Amino acid sequence: MNFKHIKFWSIVLFLGVVSAAIIGILSIGGSPVEVTSIHGESFLLHGSGIYRFDTQSVAIQAISQDVVTILVWGSLFIVAWLKLKENSELSKLFFIGLLGYTLYAYMSYAFLSHFNELFLLYVWNMSLSGYLIIRTSITLKTDKIREIYKLPLPIRRTVVFLVLVGTMLALMWLARIIPALSPSMQPVGLETYHTLVIQVMDLGIIVPLSLFAAYKLAKRTVVGYVLTSVLLFKGTALFTAVGTMAVVQGFLDETVRMTEVGIFLALTVAAGYITIIFFHRSVISKAIPNTTV
Repeated sequence: MNFKHIKFWSIVLFLGVVSAAIIGILSIGGSPVEVTSIHGESFLLHGSGIYRFDTQSVAIQAISQDVVTILVWGSLFIVAWLKLKENSELSKLFFIGLLGYTLYAYMSYAFLSHFNELFLLYVWNMSLSGYLIIRTSITLKTDKIREIYKLPLPIRRTVVFLVLVGTMLALMWLARIIPALSPSMQPVGLETYHTLVIQVMDLGIIVPLSLFAAYKLAKRTVVGYVLTSVLLFKGTALFTAVGTMAVVQGFLDETVRMTEVGIFLALTVAAGYITIIFFHRSVISKAIPNTTV
């Protein structure tokens, strides 16, 4: 298959993501504005830039993620884009994993951030990421992925990690949500927003997908390897962003739960370690001749 189409739209996505991130970073500063939520609690709006109508804590998280997106995702995406010419299954999985990060990130921006001038760009980045994931996935050769399983991969450690990710995220968010189901309470982090968007995405998508990937990887199926590859690459980039956000917010916002900060930092280190081990051994697959897709 000719990758010119995928590479062209990948450049368009890269420009859209970098543009949104740069504009977001320029929101640093400004004078916070105090508002009262429908629950009668007082919160500070960021009051500056594209995130001016978001609460101070959400704006801090968004700006931190914008920084990580440019420095981490941007660098890795350039490498992944250049490696697409190898037409190997690993290069495609690496690329798909980074697209998973932008799909998740801009889905959260589109649904969580207060409506602003970049709304259509958020939707565009989200939709284009999804399209490229599908378009690249259909080029994967299942026979080549099956051959990768013949390599000495750390299957058990990776399965354990995926199960831990799903379990820890579920327990962490449920511990925040269940006590707030009482009509007299609201969950931590709701602030001036209408619902818990990140928790919806994690509990509804990431948690079940992690557990399903662990099960399929343990069975050594093609689906298990593909999902694991995507989750590891996406997870490493995403947990790095979330860990950075949590640390920054922990220094600036007293309402942050340091337990959650610790969990995300631990997940960041673990995701990076598992990804390096898993794919360092998979690189041996270069010895397996590629076929034109």
